[in-house]
Amino acid sequence: MKEDFEKWLFCMDNILEEFVSYFKELTGGNLDYSIGSLNVLEKWMLDRFISHEELQDKKNKMLQDQITRYIGEIFRKNLKCKWSIKFDDPKFVFYGLPILIEKETGNTIVCPHTLSTTAIMRRQNDFLSKIYEKVREVIKV
Repeated sequence: MKEDFEKWLFCMDNILEEFVSYFKELTGGNLDYSIGSLNVLEKWMLDRFISHEELQDKKNKMLQDQITRYIGEIFRKNLKCKWSIKFDDPKFVFYGLPILIEKETGNTIVCPHTLSTTAIMRRQNDFLSKIYEKVREVIKV
């Protein structure tokens, strides 16, 4: 399982490059890894998906992975945290899902996978950027 996560990380740049190109081709919008691009992505997600279940449908598995990666990379790059995954405690709320942790403490910051589905459930247009700002305040970056 850990090896799968390492492969997932290794492919990050290529998969995100494809996603950013796909997004631009599809929408004309630019995903530039800025905090503002979280709102651009979220608006598109809300226009595209009626429910979080639709995003989680098997046919959208690759797209959800790309969205998760993109959200996570914005947090990682701007909050100086790192990707991790936990397989040691099956009761851990994000067990087996990629998470972002603080580099120094190892504390969990966010799980981008759940942020993508929650953004669709909340339907606010700025849920992701608000979460980002709250996290930034808490970890004092």
